[in-house]
Amino acid sequence: MTRTDSNSLRPLPPWSLAALLLAMFAIALGYGFLLPILPSTIARIAGTSDPAILAQHTGVLTGTYTLELFLFAPLWGRFSDRYGRRPAIVVLAAGIGLPRLLKQPEREGPDAPASTGTSRTAAEEGRRS
Repeated sequence: MTRTDSNSLRPLPPWSLAALLLAMFAIALGYGFLLPILPSTIARIAGTSDPAILAQHTGVLTGTYTLELFLFAPLWGRFSDRYGRRPAIVVLAAGIGLPRLLKQPEREGPDAPASTGTSRTAAEEGRRS
């Protein structure tokens, strides 16, 4: 393998390396918070407590995320190499933010559907009945 560009193997500046390590730490911390509560969240959403079903759904969700990274990280890298980091970050931020802006706000109150994430205590439920 011949090297044509003498700048291709430069070491990262310390601040760039620190930013990458901080991002990896944030991702690991997110997994550390998410994975322990994921089965109970799936149990609440799916309405089941069967360990086999919960394990299957948890595995599918985490596997899908990993597969998505495997498939699309090279495409984002190629996009970033071609158009630059800033346009890639803008497209990514728009892709994340636009659906959140377009999402209808959740209703709260006694007529809100149970899927909105509002929680009622047993006493409140008893008063409604």
